[in-house]
Amino acid sequence: MVGDGGAGRGARIGAVGVFDGVHAGHQRVLRAAIDWARAEGGQALAITFSTHPDSVVLDKKPDLIVSLPRRVSIIESLGFDATLLLPFDDRRARVPASEFARDFLGRGLGLTGVVVGDGFRFGHNAEGTIESLAAFGREAGFEVRPQQPVMHGDRVVSSSLIRELIRDGDVATAASLLGRPFHLRGQVVLGQQRGRSFGFPTINLAPETKLRPGIGVYATSLERDDGRIYPAVTNVGVCPTFGPGAPLTVETHVLDFDEAIYGEAVGVAFHARLRAEKKFDSVEALREQIAIDIARARKIFTDDPTLTDPERRL
Repeated sequence: MVGDGGAGRGARIGAVGVFDGVHAGHQRVLRAAIDWARAEGGQALAITFSTHPDSVVLDKKPDLIVSLPRRVSIIESLGFDATLLLPFDDRRARVPASEFARDFLGRGLGLTGVVVGDGFRFGHNAEGTIESLAAFGREAGFEVRPQQPVMHGDRVVSSSLIRELIRDGDVATAASLLGRPFHLRGQVVLGQQRGRSFGFPTINLAPETKLRPGIGVYATSLERDDGRIYPAVTNVGVCPTFGPGAPLTVETHVLDFDEAIYGEAVGVAFHARLRAEKKFDSVEALREQIAIDIARARKIFTDDPTLTDPERRL
């Protein structure tokens, strides 16, 4: 269990779900649990899984929008008293719905209220529904409050939708549905150092998660662990100007910055797509385009200085 709350005794409200993107739909569930617990003068618990159930049940590992530590950090920032991380393995996948609801949520955790998203399923072969959860809750002493989905046009806000937007390069819409920019975190590694040779040094990121924005150039910000945030421009691509066959890289030019930070763990937050990646006829043409990209990025950060506000870090 992560975190240690000081809320009063009495009600114990649990938000239950994978919450893999902690997007607007997940946040509706999470905030509803907090609001309910505070109204009852009790504790709010977030109950989630350290392994995505799809990786066990479907033998398919979804590309994570956020890493597990970051997911926990975002959830806890909402104000939970504790976050319970449940391992999801073959044994848990075989647990009957009745056992998970009555024995674990009710008698085990002592929940008096459970908040879930619309369409929540649980238990072996996803046999449990919201209706059966409510029935088990009546036996075990907890109330169930399902939350309606958040909509984006005619589509439900989901992790699948957000992954689609990010892969399409629409990081601005993804940010609006996440409630924060899409963020890649990883270690700064040594690259080809080509940018430095023509006046635009970059840092190369080795991200800890697999999901990438679509190939292109983005206005981004660099976040360091000491709290400092810098405006930047990031290229996600294969640098075609320098020849074919290059691997996909995430290269960030940090504006007005010239520190060597190899080996440092940093985050890159994606704010807006500036253009597609393209092959230029010469390094000079590439240099001219990068200058244009930087000017466009500077305007974005001038128009919205909160993008580099340390208070918005997550």
